[in-house]
Amino acid sequence: MKIGFDIDGTLERFPALYSLVIKVLRVFGTQIFIITGRSRLDGIGLTNFQMQKWEIPSDHIFLREDYQNFLTPNDYTHNLDIQIGIAKARLCKKLGIALMIDDMEEVTNACKSEGVRYLKV
Repeated sequence: MKIGFDIDGTLERFPALYSLVIKVLRVFGTQIFIITGRSRLDGIGLTNFQMQKWEIPSDHIFLREDYQNFLTPNDYTHNLDIQIGIAKARLCKKLGIALMIDDMEEVTNACKSEGVRYLKV
């Protein structure tokens, strides 16, 4: 099974709890995907630091630049959150993510549209 987690507004809210849950999930063979709206330019250092500090293991980390190519010209709007939501949902679908856990309504709405199970926290 593959599960995706957002960082800002999700993992950062209860890092100790998520660390425990993720470690248990991995014991049972679950692959953990960190899928964040952070930019590679300013987010990779902070992301790696936080994952180590919070003791949150993962199999893959995807930043915004890693999944922007899932957007089509029709997806571009003045609202960056909608674009991130659409791109995250399409990445989840392509990777076969069984569940995406995120705090943004734009992400969960896009997951619903793409047929990806989600949990809004």
